Amino acid sequence: MKTIDMTAFAGGGQLSCSTLTLKSDEARELTGYESEHYSGKNLVESLSTVAEPHHPDTKMQNYPGHPEFISGSQTTNEKETEILNSNNLCCMKQSTFQNDNAKAAFTLAEVLITLGIIGIVAAMTMPALIANYKKKETATRLKKFNTVMTQAIMLSEVENGDSKYWEKSNDYLLKDENGDLIRDENGNEQYDDNKGIEFTYPFIMRYFAPYIKYSKIEKALPYSNGRKYTTIFFADGSVVRIKLGMCVDWTYFVNGIKASNSGGRDTFYFLFCPWHPQSYAKWGPYYNLAWKKGRDDIISKCKSDALACSKLLEFDGWEFKDDYPYKL
Repeated sequence: MKTIDMTAFAGGGQLSCSTLTLKSDEARELTGYESEHYSGKNLVESLSTVAEPHHPDTKMQNYPGHPEFISGSQTTNEKETEILNSNNLCCMKQSTFQNDNAKAAFTLAEVLITLGIIGIVAAMTMPALIANYKKKETATRLKKFNTVMTQAIMLSEVENGDSKYWEKSNDYLLKDENGDLIRDENGNEQYDDNKGIEFTYPFIMRYFAPYIKYSKIEKALPYSNGRKYTTIFFADGSVVRIKLGMCVDWTYFVNGIKASNSGGRDTFYFLFCPWHPQSYAKWGPYYNLAWKKGRDDIISKCKSDALACSKLLEFDGWEFKDDYPYKL
């Protein structure tokens, strides 16, 4: 095949926007006839009259000198117009195809604007998502801890009898040389940390440790308040600090012991007190039975004293409601 530039002349064969392809023998015949009869612009005009677009196998039978040149009633001008219109249509289709391809792609500006919008939406929603996750995680751990301890007490009572008869020393208060209680300026009795540890650790190891799963137990772990407490570490990273007194106080740190621990946020309070049923439940969130038990009353108590916040969460089914007093 031989390809002839459209700018030189137009002819039969496969017509495109830029070139016309002719069979070799036809090109030779056309070139010979060109040298004999035509030159320059006249050649283009003459060849335009015999081109038949979109029919690659059509022989060039209708150029001057051929027996079948100018057949039928169609004039040279009409054929030329038809060929030029067909060629223009071809070019228009190619141009449209190229424009469609260009429109299908994103510009750099569009991509940057989209990324910017995504960033703004993420910045607006991420704090809320993180807060909700923290609330759910904290509530789940609190509920689990409460359930584990309830089951441990039930199992222990099977082997050790009713918990109100469990042996507990009451000699945990500070006394002077004469054996009299030492009180503070407000008249309150003083807790003896050393005695408290000596009584707390064996109590926990006998009545609780065999019935719960834990990572380790520290007999006397020092805390930032200068005191030492028996402490249980759990596999999920939470920690509970225990103090034996009139009852057994359990301070539960949801995310472990940190300098930033705060009551009602990541620190919650439980109580084991089967010896004083008139004032406290056998086990559960810290809450005096003499306090009012309506939800509004519990919320008010939680706001003024974080000791009561565990009771509020239990009341709400271990969920952080929208009106929970503290932000996690």
